[in-house]
Amino acid sequence: MKILSTACAVPLIASALLAFPPVDAALVGYEAAGSNVAAIQPTVDAFRTALGGTLNGVGNPKPDGRREINWDGVPAQFLDSLPPAFFNTNSARGLVLSTPGSRLKVSGDSGTTSFLMKDVTAQAWGEKEFDTFSPQKLFAPIGSTVTDVIFFVPGTSTRATVTGFGAVFVDVDVANTSRIEAFDAAGRLLFSRPVLQSGAASKGLSFLGVAATGTERIARVRLTNGSGQIDAPFQDPPPDGVALDDFIYGEPQALAEPLGISAWLGAATRGPGANGSQWKTDVALLNTSGFAASWEARLRIGGTVAKKAGTLSAGAQTLLADLVGDLWGDGTGPLEVVSDVPLAVSFRVYNAIPSGATCFPGATFAFAGEAFRPDEPLGSGETAALGQLTEDASARSNIALTNTGTGAATATVTLLDAAGAVVGSYDVSLAAGEWKQESRPFANRFGRTDVRGGSARVRVTTGTAVVAYATVIDNTTNDPSYVPAKR
Repeated sequence: MKILSTACAVPLIASALLAFPPVDAALVGYEAAGSNVAAIQPTVDAFRTALGGTLNGVGNPKPDGRREINWDGVPAQFLDSLPPAFFNTNSARGLVLSTPGSRLKVSGDSGTTSFLMKDVTAQAWGEKEFDTFSPQKLFAPIGSTVTDVIFFVPGTSTRATVTGFGAVFVDVDVANTSRIEAFDAAGRLLFSRPVLQSGAASKGLSFLGVAATGTERIARVRLTNGSGQIDAPFQDPPPDGVALDDFIYGEPQALAEPLGISAWLGAATRGPGANGSQWKTDVALLNTSGFAASWEARLRIGGTVAKKAGTLSAGAQTLLADLVGDLWGDGTGPLEVVSDVPLAVSFRVYNAIPSGATCFPGATFAFAGEAFRPDEPLGSGETAALGQLTEDASARSNIALTNTGTGAATATVTLLDAAGAVVGSYDVSLAAGEWKQESRPFANRFGRTDVRGGSARVRVTTGTAVVAYATVIDNTTNDPSYVPAKR
């Protein structure tokens, strides 16, 4: 990891800089901090050079170079609140913003009521504490410390990625509160780093940037500015309120596959089961981001992929009722939900009791859970545990594995009783995208029907992305419980 930094107003320990931890070794970090522009200017210029010497300005997609936002050209009518897509529509630079707070704000010029955010900072402290890297305007989310950034081919609706992203933070006083996180198109974290303290009592500046040296591309960035929102009411002591100035990023390039963020259900099912059960699966998609989302549900059964697609506005949710029945009919298989922004994907698998039943007619017994996120599948050499397993007259347990990767995978499942003694082990081979369930392995493989409080260990021996889960089902009611494997 290469670090470019300038002398800071506060002494820095060399070993602390060398400890800058890479999430990916092909990413290079750039950081500097100090009391004025001169303290960070050389590092900002080095970062600009790393992204591409050409500043591309507004509009007209380019094959290389960089884009910059300094907020100073935002017209008065858009300062508060700033439209999230302003820098892809009004001033096309391929960047769209979002916050979980109430709005996005740009400060006004000198002499206005919103200069240096004094109109939203308690006792107008912004005018005393903030300065600019490029005069005269600053940016901050209101009602939150979080700003999310996604990229588009400038002036279009085509999702894009960039080779690097950096930002200037204003008046960082508290360590480990301001941060940049960068994610790839599959939702995997590429980079996470706190911003250096400026070391100045007020008006200090800090810069943090990350650039790729290989094929890595950044699809989404999350910025956290300070320990408390800048519009927080007066507090003693006050939180560390931080504003943002220049954004600098590589020229956005179109994504070949914009739907790249995957969430997996180990399996979705519909059809008859043991003891007269009739199973169905509902899937809910909740868009917790501030961006509109496109999504596609992909059900894999018998070598065939059945699909359903849609869009979801920011903050909205859709329920895909009896999804397997909608896509396929009776059957069971792994379900992938792929989207262009992260979605909260949850599910409910339920036993639908017939309306003519003598007990609980028309009711359901169900288990619910969350889909496996992009960082949760197990790779070769990794192990996860399944607890709460039972195999006796009261309940039965099933164990299932799904290979969410693109190549073949193998795993070993080791069963243990309540005392931790090994009951036995078995191996599972999985083709890419394949799901396999072992029904009642304690009983059917090893003849044990006296297990309460048992567990299992799942160790992946080959492959890159295996998920595992168990279901524990009441033998009287067919009421199921869901147990996802945990590292």
